[in-house]
Amino acid sequence: MIVKQEESEDQASPALLPLLAVFLIGAGLFVYFWFLALVPLGSPDTWFHLKNGQYILETHTLPGPEDPYGFTLEGQRLEGSSLQGLRSQWLGQVVLYAVFENFGPSGLSALRATLVLLPFVLVFAWGSRRKGWSFGSSSGLAVVSAPVFLTSMFFTVSYERPQALSFAFACVVLLVLHRLRRGDASIWWHLALPALMPLWSNMHGGYIVGVSLIALWATGELVTLLAHRYGVTLAGYLGQPLERPAWFFGASAAGLLAAGLHPGWYLQVQWALSLLGGQMLQGERALAGSATVMSQVLEYKPLMYIYQSLGLKWPLFILAYYMISLAVIATASWFKKRIMLPVVLVAVFVVWFGTAYFRGVLFALPVLAFCVTWSLDGLGGWRRAAPAAAMALLLVSMLAYYGTEQPWRFDPRPPSTWISGEYPEGAVRFMREHDVKGPLFNYLGWGGYLIWSAWPDYRVFIDGRELDSEAFARYVEILEGSPGWRETLDSYGINTIMVPALSDKNGAVFPILSMMAWEGDDIWVPVYIRNNTVLLVRDDPVNAEVIGCCALSKRRLYSYIADYAALMLISAPRHPVLLESRAAGLFWSGRAREARQALAGLPDGSSMKRTLMEKLRNPAEKK
Repeated sequence: MIVKQEESEDQASPALLPLLAVFLIGAGLFVYFWFLALVPLGSPDTWFHLKNGQYILETHTLPGPEDPYGFTLEGQRLEGSSLQGLRSQWLGQVVLYAVFENFGPSGLSALRATLVLLPFVLVFAWGSRRKGWSFGSSSGLAVVSAPVFLTSMFFTVSYERPQALSFAFACVVLLVLHRLRRGDASIWWHLALPALMPLWSNMHGGYIVGVSLIALWATGELVTLLAHRYGVTLAGYLGQPLERPAWFFGASAAGLLAAGLHPGWYLQVQWALSLLGGQMLQGERALAGSATVMSQVLEYKPLMYIYQSLGLKWPLFILAYYMISLAVIATASWFKKRIMLPVVLVAVFVVWFGTAYFRGVLFALPVLAFCVTWSLDGLGGWRRAAPAAAMALLLVSMLAYYGTEQPWRFDPRPPSTWISGEYPEGAVRFMREHDVKGPLFNYLGWGGYLIWSAWPDYRVFIDGRELDSEAFARYVEILEGSPGWRETLDSYGINTIMVPALSDKNGAVFPILSMMAWEGDDIWVPVYIRNNTVLLVRDDPVNAEVIGCCALSKRRLYSYIADYAALMLISAPRHPVLLESRAAGLFWSGRAREARQALAGLPDGSSMKRTLMEKLRNPAEKK
């Protein structure tokens, strides 16, 4: 006979000393990781969100239907998903700008560090109130410790955008759904979802995850209810059905409907459904951009792409956390002889989402912590201690690995500057001082910062919003040095180019500069080279003044590339791409002897090594 267990709070008074010890350890852990997340602002999209928040507050309107920030769509009216992409996060942008305006970049960094921890603090606090108190708190701490480590160590940059609010909203929605299961939930709990979902949907498009969570949870509850009602044989293994199903499903339906109360209505939900159905595009445009955007942007890649293509190890630890979490949920269900179907559906969904889609990782980590914490409820002794020990072992393995390989990650300290030095602040100041003319071709990673710092004097070619799919495709062609890159620049009337000397992703020479070197370009004149920023203007009478005062030789440009690569090689002396960049810069700047020496460090299979050796053997071919 199956004994049906009710969820209940532990009525026994907790032992003070064990509870105090767990509280102090937990507080120390969260404070430590909060300081680890207190780093300079570094997301290129942060600045667009701040500018849009400022625009909304100052004009009291949402941007559009014409894009005010980019010039490639000038004169065109945005509609459908493109317009929604411009307006979808308006409330989250207003919140971020209000914090920045009142507290500066340090205040925004502090908010970011708080949002990193908030979902896990919510799960830990909720789990600690469940049965077991001190024992439950210690096991709950073990459950959240590994994902807190991963998030604060590697993903802080993802929390500088309105999407950071989505990760907390996901946990709040789950906590509300859990509370609605109980028959004594007040009317205020039933109004929570209809109030939360429109707030979330105006903060960030991640509300589609909330829609999925509600739908999956309600599906699990419906299956359980019908199984009990119709006497299905396995009904006893599905746990207790809802006590007040009409109220629960009514609140869930109201929450789903209320999610559409924002400028885009249900467009993002439609796009998500089309994506799940294998359709990357809806009509001619996808909400997140074109197929080119989806194939190029890192955040749209599967998790294993990060490991296989970039050689980073943390995706393996994330996958381990996924597998341990699913194993704990399955084992706990076995011990209890019942399956909480809503929890299982939610857990499987976020594991799929966080594996197939890199952005999904930051939903999967806290949501899985919630699912595991609930699954352990009601277990005691070794049945609860063993899963917690497995989670703790994962944390220990990460600490041991990164403590050996990258010990600098464990040194929390307030930064000397609150804004990353990778942005072209000096180049923007130079353009204004010398009245450099547009249109401007810019590096995508600087697009958001240029919107913040250079608009309205300069409008961008491309930025992280990728509203213009055609311009993004042309940007990729230039980025890859495709044939016709000059003609592409000419077709947009580009007068000024602002790009990094070396890619911040892999250390490669930026393709435009590389193609100029190989083809012996005499059209573009460098006028500013500093802090990995290269500013070039077209050799045209309109630029006579800035060229007359500030023109730099191409040899100076390529020497800078070689020297900057050498500087970066100090921290990564065997980095093959940096070695290639240094050797190429030396060759282009006429330093043949040094180029030969640099080539010795390149692997024999390097295509750059073969090319440069051939050029050095045939000096007449050198441009």
